[in-house]
Amino acid sequence: MAVIAAIALPDNYRSLPEVIQFINNFFEQSDLLQAVEKYTPMQVSRKPMGSPRVEIFIPAADDEEGDKKKTSVSEKNQLEAQYIARRIRAMCDGPEPLQIREDKQDGALRNVRYDDIVLLFRRGTHIYAYETALRDAGIPYNRIAGEGYFKRREIEDVLALLKLIQDPWDGEMLLTVLRSPLAALSDESLMRLAQSPGGLAAAFHSDVVPEHFEDTEPLQRIRGLFKKLHALRESSP
Repeated sequence: MAVIAAIALPDNYRSLPEVIQFINNFFEQSDLLQAVEKYTPMQVSRKPMGSPRVEIFIPAADDEEGDKKKTSVSEKNQLEAQYIARRIRAMCDGPEPLQIREDKQDGALRNVRYDDIVLLFRRGTHIYAYETALRDAGIPYNRIAGEGYFKRREIEDVLALLKLIQDPWDGEMLLTVLRSPLAALSDESLMRLAQSPGGLAAAFHSDVVPEHFEDTEPLQRIRGLFKKLHALRESSP
């Protein structure tokens, strides 16, 4: 009978000690996880930077006269977005730019660049406000994925390849891979493979190239890639 037991992973190799210290203190003091489990503090492995690494932005609730006013969700997002844009400009181009290490351990310090910074969102409802603030501040940015990430063509193609590695005889996934840029076989070539004895999957997994086949090189290339990845499917990361 298999014994199920929790495996503790207390060591953090990614985050700075200043960040881990904040997280540990927050969950130990707030008891937010008490209903689920007792919080176990994470251990650090990286060297400290010796300066604050966590900032919390709380928009002001008062107007210039000090009177309380209601702020809509949209206005709050705009305020937050504008503050974040100003903060990014200050970290990268200000008189005292933020410094980071060239690598995670012993690398030399250097000024932070725009491509070191990532903004994470729980949902994409108000992303436009942050994009507007970044543009207004002259900050270069690249929006990755967003809504419908797993519906993007290139993501579906890679997922099809992974599913094919899991089940080499999945005809639908094989057809998706062969039509994708991974192989880019023409409709004529796909038809010749499908008309081979045993059908599309049998033809693909053989080393045979049908007669009058125009896409021999991409077919052999995707066959080689599949064999290599399929052989690695049980390997440890």
